[in-house]
Amino acid sequence: MKSRNWFIAIFKVIGAALLIILGTMAVLMALTRPGALPGESESAKRLVRGAHPVESLALVLRDDSRETKAIGGFPGSDFREFKGTVWFPKANAANRKSRLPLVVYSHGFGSYHKAADYLTEWLAASGYVVAAIDFPLTSMFSPTGFPDPADAVNQPGDLSFLIDRILVAASDPQSPLFGLVDPDKIAAVGLSLGGLTTTLIAYHDELRDDRLKAAVAMAPPVEVLTERFYQTRPGLPYMLIAGTKDNVVNYEPNMAPFPERNPAAWLLSLDGGTHLGFASFSGYLTWMKHADEFACLLLGYITDTHTLDYYWHKVLGGEQAGIAATPFSPPCLEDYQSSLNPLRQQDFVKLSVEAFLDMHLKEDGGAGESHYFFEEVLPRENPEIRLRQPRRLEK
Repeated sequence: MKSRNWFIAIFKVIGAALLIILGTMAVLMALTRPGALPGESESAKRLVRGAHPVESLALVLRDDSRETKAIGGFPGSDFREFKGTVWFPKANAANRKSRLPLVVYSHGFGSYHKAADYLTEWLAASGYVVAAIDFPLTSMFSPTGFPDPADAVNQPGDLSFLIDRILVAASDPQSPLFGLVDPDKIAAVGLSLGGLTTTLIAYHDELRDDRLKAAVAMAPPVEVLTERFYQTRPGLPYMLIAGTKDNVVNYEPNMAPFPERNPAAWLLSLDGGTHLGFASFSGYLTWMKHADEFACLLLGYITDTHTLDYYWHKVLGGEQAGIAATPFSPPCLEDYQSSLNPLRQQDFVKLSVEAFLDMHLKEDGGAGESHYFFEEVLPRENPEIRLRQPRRLEK
């Protein structure tokens, strides 16, 4: 009886401690939440404007045409299997009359398909069908026990398979997606390793999918991609979004050379933006001076487990494919200076990604309005945003 009372007492102490920690975090989050953007600004209006109600559909897919490689204690399989979600505007008579653009989203290393749901749900509410899956070997659910970054070479094929399946569903009268997707308006968006995946499916000579009409990569590790790599589709609308205080994929080696390597693309820099600030989870870290401090606690083990230097040049086709034989700059070496509030960073991501996709995937009057907002209004109203336009558009 005494031991039972002792256990109950310990349980109560632990419960009380957790409540105090959670309560403290809630207070800190409330105190550090960024204020609203100026109410008269177009940026603020876009963030609060009415939107479509959003529905979602769980995905369980299997690609029997490609294998999942063996690694570590995982024996591999002769197929690739995926779980994911499709977000889309709630069906009504209005949006059944015109088909909607499709966006496929790619998560980062050790993450999962809902890790940027602030963006995927926002795009769905703005009139897009958005699909995302957990990649077999790079997600947090990897059967290897630890994600393998080298499997990113197979992820463009995973996205192409996902596009195929969504288009099949959109042609099936029994599917909730029936009649919703325009097969001629497809884009890819990705974060971190998913941003590299997005860039590969957009440009790689062998891995690309020419059905893409636009692509957005957030904080991608593109340091090894040369000018030759981007020459396969020089006219593709492509935007790279980066935080200048990214302490995982460092800005200087990855983003600063980008305009010279891909002069036909947009580079949107967020002053003070971090790597983890692009992920939904960082909304719980607004009280931290720099969100990447948390990410780097995990990366210390990752970098000890995986050597990234040799992967990409070998598995992506080498110099002939535009992949430089140079090592990645190591992460987590910068001082953790004060950074942009993660929730503010996510506001900027929503505004910029939606407007960029509208420019290239929508043909009504909203496309022209979004074009003006993206190139002129957004950077003017928000000094944290620096937009480098494609060279062909510079005046």
